[in-house]
Amino acid sequence: MAENKRNMLNEHFFRPKWYSVFINPYFISRRSLYGNFRMIIATIGTGKSVLDVGCGIKPYKDLFIGNNYVGMDIKGGGHADFAKNADYYYDGKNFPFENEKFDVIFCTQVLEHSDEPGMIITESYRVLKTGGIIICSAPFVYPEHEVPFDYLRFTKYGLEKMFLMCGFKIDQITQTTGIFGVFGQLFSAYIFELFKAKNILVKIIKLFIVVFILSPIQILSLFLDKIFRCRNVTLDYIVVAKK
Repeated sequence: MAENKRNMLNEHFFRPKWYSVFINPYFISRRSLYGNFRMIIATIGTGKSVLDVGCGIKPYKDLFIGNNYVGMDIKGGGHADFAKNADYYYDGKNFPFENEKFDVIFCTQVLEHSDEPGMIITESYRVLKTGGIIICSAPFVYPEHEVPFDYLRFTKYGLEKMFLMCGFKIDQITQTTGIFGVFGQLFSAYIFELFKAKNILVKIIKLFIVVFILSPIQILSLFLDKIFRCRNVTLDYIVVAKK
């Protein structure tokens, strides 16, 4: 039962299909991240050693099929340890690996939860092989989450400066949405989070709201984003950089 529940969470929350918009109030954010990750990871090939930094429940592991994938996380933080599926844990400063061990570092939605994000990038550089790449996403506009372990938001230029200072060469920095995607996601999250109680009636009400109110708003927002994308407002940035 627990395994089926986790698979369903992965399918509709982290790896949403088009129809997941009818049950996922965070569809815009998750769909835009997943679509970009899928395209980027498809270019790295197979047979690589991959470290997922802040892996959580490893929702993106299936994108690395054919590679030697391991997940690492930190104990404590915004998620309970029993909900994590890490192969390794680190102390918040030093990764438990020797220099130049991995071909790919994957780090998604982690930097905002670190009070020293530069340390994560520095350690990623250390354990990455020469010529290896890092794929890293971080929020620009997003509600506070995993409180109180939510410390930072990042501009494109702040991310670029941090990666360059740590020794990386930037390949690309991609924004995941435009202004309408930002509006649609923030509004959807706000309405959904208004209902805090967990009884069955509230759950039914929330499902009704997601299906009949929030899903049309998210669909319209994505449609408008395609037409009128603003290039300096986004939910998240994705950095691809090389050592």
